[in-house]
Amino acid sequence: MRNRWMWCLVVALCGLSFLVGGVVAQEDAGGGGEMMEMPAWMKKTAEHEELAKSVGTWNVAMKWWMAPDAEPMTSNGTTVMSLAMNGHFLKQEFTGDWMGNVFHGLGFIGYDTIDKEFVSIWMEDVHPILWVGRGKQKDGVITYEGTHPNHMTGEKEMGVFTFQHDGPDKMTMTMYRLTEDGSREKQGELLYTRKK
Repeated sequence: MRNRWMWCLVVALCGLSFLVGGVVAQEDAGGGGEMMEMPAWMKKTAEHEELAKSVGTWNVAMKWWMAPDAEPMTSNGTTVMSLAMNGHFLKQEFTGDWMGNVFHGLGFIGYDTIDKEFVSIWMEDVHPILWVGRGKQKDGVITYEGTHPNHMTGEKEMGVFTFQHDGPDKMTMTMYRLTEDGSREKQGELLYTRKK
């Protein structure tokens, strides 16, 4: 037991010396105790300012297509969007209705300054699958691609979703399934209206 505590103490002291060494190195490099300037990839960009436009509480009208030629199912939800991690990410906390049951979703959207693309992570309390999408912005529309679960088959499939602002108080998200020939099959549409 004594050896274990000694080992923990050694690890803690090594970590502390690493942190102190880093601070001293920064002071030496900056001259006169000044901090080094952050590299460009660590700084927020115009894309992060674009994400900040979504901050607020929104009513969400949803449509879901179980088949391309079927009438859509409709439901409603509410989402609260806020900035997280010093404004580097947009956090979305969603509560909605799915087939008569309440479900909750949690998502984060960021902009990868190295790969120069948006990244979205989404999770729900109704299944254990994490959806991760990456994409670019063109003409005000962000298009993400990634795999997501097919609720009918239980298998993963390639999907696309697009996101755009339709003015300061309206947003649209559209979800598609990618078919074998590469075309898009519409599966969902979410219309966001800012709560006033």
